[in-house]
Amino acid sequence: MKNKDDILFLLGGHDLEMLTIRELLSDNGYTFKDNNLQWHNATLSQYKEEIANATAVAKTIYGVELVEDCPKPDKYHRIDHHND
Repeated sequence: MKNKDDILFLLGGHDLEMLTIRELLSDNGYTFKDNNLQWHNATLSQYKEEIANATAVAKTIYGVELVEDCPKPDKYHRIDHHND
């Protein structure tokens, strides 16, 4: 099992589901970034700086319902049931 400090979640567009995911991550001690995105701008490129910082320290990154509009980092995993 990975250490929670080695994982970063990037959150997509705000809706009740995303706010619940945010709450669950917070309650369970996971690191996440939430740029307060809406569905029209919920893209991976909105997190370029966070991706660069996480990649520099070899974190595993989980993108939650983000459109992958830029190259994905090596240790990136998609969590999505809306986009194909």
